[in-house]
Amino acid sequence: MNVVDALRTACAVVPPLPTWPRLRDDVPPFIDYQVSVGEWTGEIPISYRRALTAHVFDFLLADGRALGDVRVDAVTPAMLGQVLDTIRRSRKSLALQERIRSPLRAYYRHLIKRQSFTGRNPTEDLSDYMVRGLSKRARQRSSYPFFEQSEGATLFRACESAFPRWLPFVGVCTLAGLRWGEAAALQWGDIDVTEREIRVQRSLCDETREVKAVKDKEDRWVPLSPQLARWLEAHRANLALEAGVKGWSPEQRGWVFLRENGELPRYPSFLEHVWQRLLKGAGLRYRKFHSTRHTFVTWAAEGCEALGIAPAPILAVRDWAGHSSVQETERYFHRVNRRAHARHVDGLDRYVQGDGGASA
Repeated sequence: MNVVDALRTACAVVPPLPTWPRLRDDVPPFIDYQVSVGEWTGEIPISYRRALTAHVFDFLLADGRALGDVRVDAVTPAMLGQVLDTIRRSRKSLALQERIRSPLRAYYRHLIKRQSFTGRNPTEDLSDYMVRGLSKRARQRSSYPFFEQSEGATLFRACESAFPRWLPFVGVCTLAGLRWGEAAALQWGDIDVTEREIRVQRSLCDETREVKAVKDKEDRWVPLSPQLARWLEAHRANLALEAGVKGWSPEQRGWVFLRENGELPRYPSFLEHVWQRLLKGAGLRYRKFHSTRHTFVTWAAEGCEALGIAPAPILAVRDWAGHSSVQETERYFHRVNRRAHARHVDGLDRYVQGDGGASA
């Protein structure tokens, strides 16, 4: 036996290349895996699945194939770029584009690190297809919807009259900036009337009905205004009477906001039976309920000179809202108070005038 020839023959055998699955078959299980290890929680994986199902898997390429039917090793940046470019041309949000790029980027990184994928990550160079930063004029046009200071009293008077049970709920979202899920998952142990603060540490996912950690997994503390404290104290007394009559359990009594049947709130029901009717009855134009959170940030950050309300430090507002950066908080400033803010520079004249403001 010629050992040398045998070794050469053995070395010449090329191992079979791995067969990679289709995009639509392998990405959903990866999302499930991220959820199982605690990497993605709350509504994040739900929004990823929706975006990929609606905009990626059935997207038709130029050759007539659906993008979801392409093997993962054959997906190119140009293919994904077509999806993102279509979204951009339809004037949909940057957030939607991120809900597509982020899970796919994590998926391909997982393939490279864990499954010996040697191909190129097609998500690494998609910036040219993404919505670009807005100009100053565009930012002014796209400012977040909120309630004007003059609309606040109208909103709360109408709520107190027509939906008194939900007055403190609307209050914690408008006067403390809690998101819907954060308010729905609030417990009495989170409210400290003595220290006048609310601890925000959990959120209710309306689709899965699961109570989990807040969006960024970091607790935050929000000041409790005197009016909001009074609403909550009155609500607590009323709820205690109701719990006694209906025989609610100690666990049920721990929640701040419960429906008449003793269950946690449901967003679609609240939207239809409370929020839409509230705005219509108050004569206010319709805004999403999330605009209450935008209202809190705007009111706190801008203040109101006419009412003698000084603007809160922007770093404090950032922390109360749980924003990741000051730049995100700054987007809540609106043109309506531009002239009022301009008066703040009047005091700079004193640097020119000299001693105590006397003319030189």
